[in-house]
Amino acid sequence: MADIHYQPKRVFVSRPIEFWRTDAHKIVLKNTERYVQELERNSYIKEVCMDTLFKRIEKHISDDMKIQSKGFKDFISMIVDEHYEMTRNVDNNLHYLWHLYRKGTKAGDYKPFILMAEMQLLKEMGYLSEDEIQNMWNMIDSKDEDNFNLVWMALRTLRLTRVHEHGEYGKRPTDVYTPIVKDYPSKILNHELFLKTGNK
Repeated sequence: MADIHYQPKRVFVSRPIEFWRTDAHKIVLKNTERYVQELERNSYIKEVCMDTLFKRIEKHISDDMKIQSKGFKDFISMIVDEHYEMTRNVDNNLHYLWHLYRKGTKAGDYKPFILMAEMQLLKEMGYLSEDEIQNMWNMIDSKDEDNFNLVWMALRTLRLTRVHEHGEYGKRPTDVYTPIVKDYPSKILNHELFLKTGNK
């Protein structure tokens, strides 16, 4: 009797480049059967072994998470830098707080008060309402990762709009920030707000 050699089942994927640009990061790897059915429905035809297929998916997910993580860290760093400058010669305690997250022992760390401070700044400049801030905070407080990502990316877009229209504080001569900075401890980040959002 001839030896029977096991051959791994092959899935046929037609346009791999286009496929890897789709929402592969949403695929739950353990749902193998459902995913294979989805591939077959979409008629992607090019021979790919199952093990190779899932290795590529895992790499795509990993790369996507790295890009998103770096984007978030860069966004937080920009907020911290700007608010550090805003509190210079305004409030020593708040200035030191921002220093800790900028160059001190907390550098690179994230706390929700950082996003809340940016929300308050955007509110003072007319980009957000109090109700919108509350909705965003509820999404952050829900501990849902998708909600969190939606909030910080929305805030990043609003911040970019603010910087485009008014410049970043301290980098372009403008009087629009003067009254806000003067009242920073009451309008942007006060003790009560920090206690509410600083230790989440």
